[in-house]
Amino acid sequence: AALDLGGQISFSPVGFEHNKSTFDISLSITETVEGIKAHIEYCTDLYTEQTIDRLFGHYRRLLESVLASPGQPVSGLEMLSGAE
Repeated sequence: AALDLGGQISFSPVGFEHNKSTFDISLSITETVEGIKAHIEYCTDLYTEQTIDRLFGHYRRLLESVLASPGQPVSGLEMLSGAE
C-alpha cells in the first residue's frame, strides 16, 4: 500500500522479477529525480512477505517519528506500533 508522509516522503510497492537474493535481507535507498526510492530484497526461504511488511512498517514508523520530532534523540524515537 502506498504511504505519504506529509508530502515529504511517500512509499509504494513495486514488484520485479528477481530469482536470487544476494544477502538474507538488504535495504537500499537511492535518490532519483522523482524522489527517494527504497528497495527491500530478502531471502524467501528465511522471511515471509508478512514479516517483511511488518519490518518495513517499523522502518516507516521510525521515519514518521523522525519527521514529527526531528530534534529527538534516537533513543526517544518510536519504531513499534501501539499494538506491539
